[in-house]
Amino acid sequence: MPYQAPMYQFPSHAPYYPPPHHPSHLQAPRQEISTGSPHLSPGKALRMNVSLEDFCKHYGLTDDDIRKLQTIRYRPGMPGVEQLPEREWSDGAGFSMLEWLSFLEHHRQFLKDVRHGLWTTGV
Repeated sequence: MPYQAPMYQFPSHAPYYPPPHHPSHLQAPRQEISTGSPHLSPGKALRMNVSLEDFCKHYGLTDDDIRKLQTIRYRPGMPGVEQLPEREWSDGAGFSMLEWLSFLEHHRQFLKDVRHGLWTTGV
């Protein structure tokens, strides 16, 4: 039996979808993001003057962690703490790698919490 073409024709090109009048083409007005928060940088977090003891209590760090952080003279929000060389936090303060990584997570969380207004006054 010889080949027979189908009885309907496909369009030579697909139509534009969605059509230009479709609601997805309407753009909502742009909203300005407020940056009015006074706590947007580690420097501002540092100026809040949260005590090391309050920081450690809030984030569940131990008395041993407080002693180690005092050795490196850490203050909550201190910029540059993430770039401290290993010899300072390991040899100098006595943090193990896992302890240091855990502390850095608490430090970063503190900065996020400050940005979100969870630490509104110095203690």
